[in-house]
Amino acid sequence: MGRDWGRQGPGSSKAPLLTLLTASALLAAGCGSSGASYAQVEGAGGSVNAPRGTVAVGVTLGDEDCDRDERECAELFAIEALLFTGVPGTSLPRPMVNNERQARAQYGEYFEDLLEDGEHRRYVVRVEEESDTYTVIVNHDALRRSLEQEGIIRRFGR
Repeated sequence: MGRDWGRQGPGSSKAPLLTLLTASALLAAGCGSSGASYAQVEGAGGSVNAPRGTVAVGVTLGDEDCDRDERECAELFAIEALLFTGVPGTSLPRPMVNNERQARAQYGEYFEDLLEDGEHRRYVVRVEEESDTYTVIVNHDALRRSLEQEGIIRRFGR
């Protein structure tokens, strides 16, 4: 299953979105496995110059979100959010994969390579860092094509 990339704290206005992210993220160990962790994922807004076919995802890490490189955890938070929850404030407010549990069960090797073995880097265009906040630019067109080629999602219009 997925890694524990973080979860949203109680009382947040982002709680519904991040509750879904948390549900998938809590299914395994990794970043944040040492205890409570908090990460906020949202659209990065209009201040980021993202090339066509990409999406800018803002990730704010809490104090204990990562037991790996924070930049890598930010990348993984962004990719998992795009795949399984969607990111409000972006062109992908809904998840790219409709049924996370079924997809992970049926295509486990693909998601293991993508999320645990570093293949996610193929889709990260760049990462900008400011304090605890990372803006991760993801090539969602290439990620979508990969998901289509693997049969995880259907091609648009089919």
